[in-house]
Amino acid sequence: MKNTSDNDKHPARAFFGRRKGHALKPRQATLFDTLLPRIALDLAKPVPADLRLVNRQLEAAGGVGFALGATAKAGPNGQFTICGVSAGAYKLIGYQRGVEGETAFYGSLDIELSDRDLQNLRVLPDFMMPLAGTAVWDADATNQEPMKLNVSLSPWNGVVIANVGHELRQAISVPGKFRWPELRRDAFRPTLGGLTGFVYVKSMTYGGHDLRHELLRVGEAFEGSELKIVLGVDGGKISIAAVDDKGGPLPDMTILVSPDGAAPATITDELVEGVTDKDGFFVTGALAPGRYRVLVRTESADRSPESLPSLAQALASGEAVELAPKSLRDVRIAVR
Repeated sequence: MKNTSDNDKHPARAFFGRRKGHALKPRQATLFDTLLPRIALDLAKPVPADLRLVNRQLEAAGGVGFALGATAKAGPNGQFTICGVSAGAYKLIGYQRGVEGETAFYGSLDIELSDRDLQNLRVLPDFMMPLAGTAVWDADATNQEPMKLNVSLSPWNGVVIANVGHELRQAISVPGKFRWPELRRDAFRPTLGGLTGFVYVKSMTYGGHDLRHELLRVGEAFEGSELKIVLGVDGGKISIAAVDDKGGPLPDMTILVSPDGAAPATITDELVEGVTDKDGFFVTGALAPGRYRVLVRTESADRSPESLPSLAQALASGEAVELAPKSLRDVRIAVR
């Protein structure tokens, strides 16, 4: 006797729906072949080794810091426990330092801690994004010779790990273009090195965000956004001489220079801080023309969020200095 299955008893029926999807668009196919292998979890590899909690409130002041004792290592099963953390807003970061030829794991999760424990948190890997940029002279600059600079990206949370084989610093030429093929989706603070003469950063933007007052958040601007740097050439410098009540030089004094009227919330964004040399002098780099306040004191600036109002008040009482374009302004300040 012939055995029959249920499928044999019934004729083929119509299938409502799509047996095969549409072909991927060229960009989707490229991401499928190049991006997916990098962000897909390989369960045969070790789990992320380190975890840290970063206090998100420090971001408002441009600070970098980890909650005291808020670090952990994931066990063989990928589980972890972090104890002894006070209530507040934090970013949970999981990362594993990459080895040659491998992509380092990096993932983050924003969390809010209260009087109850958080359980079953999952830190998934972030995918990588390209970042392109341009550096140009200000429209008022004419017949300007090309300049070689370094553009550096500093992770605001302080976690510097392998970045898919690409350094966080690039040598560029102004005017010119530059590009990081792959960066993790994170917040960075860009800085420029190699500025000479009266050249200063007039503006630095990304997707409409002013990076003089905000962090560069890779991947959070509209598609096609670039890091755009505009350099001015009409800056000035301030030369400060710190002296005692008898006119003698004061070495190792802290010098603070800030635009006049800077608000507490943004005062650290353009704050210049330095130390006088053995002869009591300190000279700033090139600054945009305008009015500044100069303060001389023994201690460095406290940039914690709760100290910003008092820092702004102290700077408001500093020496007022008018800085003209392409000038070196000499200021002598007696400390009593």
